[in-house]
Amino acid sequence: MLPWLAIGLAGYIWFKRMEPAAPVCPPSLSGVPGARLMYRYECGRCHRVALPGMEGTMGPPLRGLRDRAYIEESLRYPGRRVVPGYINGMPSFNELPAAEIKELVEYVYQL
Repeated sequence: MLPWLAIGLAGYIWFKRMEPAAPVCPPSLSGVPGARLMYRYECGRCHRVALPGMEGTMGPPLRGLRDRAYIEESLRYPGRRVVPGYINGMPSFNELPAAEIKELVEYVYQL
Protein backbone atom coordinates (compact mmCIF):
# COMPACT_ATOMS: atom_id res chain seq x y z
CA MET A 1 0.00 0.00 0.00
CA LEU A 2 2.82 2.41 0.84
CA PRO A 3 4.32 2.41 -2.70
CA TRP A 4 0.96 3.44 -4.17
CA LEU A 5 0.67 6.24 -1.66
CA ALA A 6 4.14 7.47 -2.61
CA ILE A 7 3.28 7.30 -6.32
CA GLY A 8 0.06 9.23 -5.73
CA LEU A 9 1.85 11.87 -3.67
CA ALA A 10 4.58 12.21 -6.30
CA GLY A 11 1.89 12.65 -8.98
CA TYR A 12 0.13 15.32 -6.95
CA ILE A 13 3.37 17.21 -6.35
CA TRP A 14 4.25 17.02 -10.05
CA PHE A 15 0.79 18.28 -11.03
CA LYS A 16 1.00 21.21 -8.59
CA ARG A 17 4.47 22.17 -9.85
CA MET A 18 3.22 22.12 -13.47
CA GLU A 19 0.17 24.24 -12.68
CA PRO A 20 0.62 27.78 -14.00
CA ALA A 21 1.02 30.50 -11.40
CA ALA A 22 -1.92 32.79 -10.78
CA PRO A 23 -1.36 36.09 -12.60
CA VAL A 24 -1.08 39.12 -10.35
CA CYS A 25 -3.02 42.22 -11.31
CA PRO A 26 -0.78 45.26 -11.78
CA PRO A 27 -2.00 48.26 -9.76
CA SER A 28 -2.54 50.20 -12.99
CA LEU A 29 -5.20 47.66 -14.09
CA SER A 30 -6.98 47.14 -10.78
CA GLY A 31 -9.72 49.61 -11.70
CA VAL A 32 -10.14 48.62 -15.34
CA PRO A 33 -13.55 46.99 -15.87
CA GLY A 34 -13.19 43.42 -17.06
CA ALA A 35 -9.42 43.30 -16.63
CA ARG A 36 -9.79 43.32 -12.85
CA LEU A 37 -12.12 40.32 -13.04
CA MET A 38 -9.82 38.48 -15.43
CA TYR A 39 -7.21 38.64 -12.67
CA ARG A 40 -9.64 37.93 -9.81
CA TYR A 41 -10.89 34.75 -11.46
CA GLU A 42 -7.41 33.79 -12.73
CA CYS A 43 -8.42 33.44 -16.39
CA GLY A 44 -4.77 33.74 -17.43
CA ARG A 45 -3.84 30.47 -15.74
CA CYS A 46 -5.43 28.66 -18.67
CA HIS A 47 -6.08 31.26 -21.38
CA ARG A 48 -3.78 33.58 -23.29
CA VAL A 49 -5.05 37.13 -22.79
CA ALA A 50 -3.46 40.41 -23.81
CA LEU A 51 -2.69 41.27 -20.18
CA PRO A 52 0.56 40.99 -18.19
CA GLY A 53 1.10 37.47 -16.86
CA MET A 54 -1.83 35.91 -18.69
CA GLU A 55 -0.15 33.39 -20.94
CA GLY A 56 -1.96 30.14 -20.23
CA THR A 57 -2.06 27.44 -22.89
CA MET A 58 -4.54 24.90 -21.48
CA GLY A 59 -7.51 26.84 -22.85
CA PRO A 60 -7.97 28.65 -26.16
CA PRO A 61 -6.81 32.27 -26.51
CA LEU A 62 -9.48 34.81 -25.60
CA ARG A 63 -9.04 37.06 -28.59
CA GLY A 64 -11.23 37.69 -31.58
CA LEU A 65 -14.45 36.33 -30.07
CA ARG A 66 -17.21 38.40 -31.65
CA ASP A 67 -20.31 36.69 -30.32
CA ARG A 68 -21.46 37.93 -26.93
CA ALA A 69 -23.96 35.09 -26.53
CA TYR A 70 -21.20 32.52 -27.12
CA ILE A 71 -18.90 34.22 -24.61
CA GLU A 72 -21.63 34.28 -21.96
CA GLU A 73 -22.57 30.66 -22.64
CA SER A 74 -18.90 29.68 -22.31
CA LEU A 75 -18.73 31.38 -18.92
CA ARG A 76 -21.96 29.90 -17.61
CA TYR A 77 -21.88 26.43 -19.25
CA PRO A 78 -18.31 25.84 -20.48
CA GLY A 79 -18.85 22.18 -21.41
CA ARG A 80 -21.52 22.86 -24.02
CA ARG A 81 -19.12 23.85 -26.80
CA VAL A 82 -15.50 22.87 -26.26
CA VAL A 83 -13.01 24.22 -28.80
CA PRO A 84 -11.45 21.30 -30.72
CA GLY A 85 -7.98 20.52 -29.43
CA TYR A 86 -8.73 21.64 -25.87
CA ILE A 87 -10.09 19.72 -22.88
CA ASN A 88 -13.33 20.44 -21.07
CA GLY A 89 -11.58 21.76 -17.96
CA MET A 90 -13.05 25.21 -17.46
CA PRO A 91 -15.13 25.75 -14.32
CA SER A 92 -18.58 27.27 -14.59
CA PHE A 93 -18.95 30.90 -13.63
CA ASN A 94 -22.75 30.66 -13.58
CA GLU A 95 -22.84 31.70 -9.91
CA LEU A 96 -21.24 35.09 -10.57
CA PRO A 97 -23.43 38.17 -10.24
CA ALA A 98 -25.04 39.17 -13.55
CA ALA A 99 -23.08 42.45 -13.54
CA GLU A 100 -19.76 40.58 -13.38
CA ILE A 101 -20.79 38.19 -16.16
CA LYS A 102 -21.71 41.18 -18.32
CA GLU A 103 -18.41 42.90 -17.49
CA LEU A 104 -16.41 39.82 -18.45
CA VAL A 105 -18.40 39.30 -21.65
CA GLU A 106 -17.80 42.90 -22.74
CA TYR A 107 -14.11 42.71 -21.90
CA VAL A 108 -13.53 39.47 -23.81
CA TYR A 109 -15.62 40.79 -26.74
CA GLN A 110 -13.37 43.84 -27.13
CA LEU A 111 -10.08 41.89 -27.01
